[in-house]
This record gives sequence, C-alpha cells and structure tokens, in this order.
Amino acid sequence: MRPHHFFTVFNLKFQTWGTCFALAALLGFFLLIYLGQKKGKSADVLYNIFFIGFFAGIIGARAFYFLVHPETFSLVSFLYFWQGGYVLFGGAIFALLAIILYLVYKKLPLLDYFNLLVIPALSNLILIRIGSYLVWDNIGRVTTVPWAINFLGQMRHPIDLYFIFLDVLLLLPTIYLFKKQDKRLFFLILIFLSIGRLIIHQFSVFATTWDANANIIFWIIGLLAGLIGFGFLTAQKNKLDLPN
Repeated sequence: MRPHHFFTVFNLKFQTWGTCFALAALLGFFLLIYLGQKKGKSADVLYNIFFIGFFAGIIGARAFYFLVHPETFSLVSFLYFWQGGYVLFGGAIFALLAIILYLVYKKLPLLDYFNLLVIPALSNLILIRIGSYLVWDNIGRVTTVPWAINFLGQMRHPIDLYFIFLDVLLLLPTIYLFKKQDKRLFFLILIFLSIGRLIIHQFSVFATTWDANANIIFWIIGLLAGLIGFGFLTAQKNKLDLPN
C-alpha cells in the first residue's frame, strides 16, 4: 500500500487528511446537535460548545505540533490548518479546558455535557484516523505480524488501524450506555480509551522523546481521572440504591 496524500474528484484535487478532518467536524457537529436536542439541551449552548471545542482543539493540536517541530513554525504555516500537522492530545487538552471553562461560566452540569460529547468525539476520531492511515501519518514498529504494512521497505505495525479498531469497539458500548442514560459513561469510556492508547503506544514510533513522554503522561492522567470519576459515581449510585 502507498500513502494517498491527495485524491481527485472531477479534476479537483483534495488533500486526503484535510478532507477526513472536515468530514469528521461536520459529523461531530450534527451528532452533537441531534443528540443534545433529544436530551432537551439548548441549541445555542450546543452550538457554543461545538465551536469553542473545535477552535480550541485546532489551536491546541497545532501548538503542540510546533512544540515538537519548532523548526517548521511560522505564523503562516500555523494558520494553514488544512495542511496537517497536529498532535491529538494537545487538541484534546485545549478543547476540554475551553469547554469546561464555558460550562462553568454558564453554570451548566459538566457531566451531562461530557456524556453528550462521547459519541460525537469517538465518531470524529474514527474519521480522522482513517485519514491518518491513508497518508501514513503514524509509523509503527517493525514487525512480522501478517497484517503489517510495508513502509519504505520495512513491515511495520499499522498504528492507525489499531486506533480505528479501538474507537469503533468503544463506540458500541457508548451508544448502549448513552441510551441507558448511565451517568458514568464519560468516565467508563475514558478508562478504556486510555488503556487502549497506552497499549497501542507500545507498538508505535515517535519522532521525539518529548512527544512520547507527553503522550504517555496525558493518557495516564486520563486513566486516573476515569477511575476516580467512575468509582465516585458508582459509590454514589450504590448508596442511593440502598434500602431505607
């Protein structure tokens, strides 16, 4: 398989990763609005959450990318977001912080909206990772597994396929728990997402030690936060379920 950085439709040339990113953003937007309105949430609040998270995520992902690759930085290259160059956990950090600040400012229940964001977020990740796989954005370690891909003459782990499989696998219980209105949804998915990312990390090749260490720290913090939140809500639920 060869990387497909561009594709052509009716003689128009499109960037593969950028197109997948745009489709992911559109899908996330419509899913958030649809699911939020089914839950009786304000359309204005949903629009604000999406655009705040979207722009904060782009800024964070770009900022972390240029921290890893400072030699490529310029104001123009920073603004050309459609050309690629993102660090996922950097975008996640900025997006989460921006959404938390907005919800706190509006005095809205954090957990309700975090649970609402899980399905759109996982759907986004799947499409973005498909784009990453098509352009060979993430390089895996050399391996002899039968599903390895040929990267510059070496057979390597298809890291992005692992990410896609993980996100699809988590999307199924997410839909079930969302329908059951389980308040522990966000923390439960965060636990398994963090575990999955930490495992997949062992098969990947990172360009810098800083990038690798920051990625590990991020998902370890995510795992601890998920365990604490899930444990607390489970204890509260069990306490409420106790007979008088």
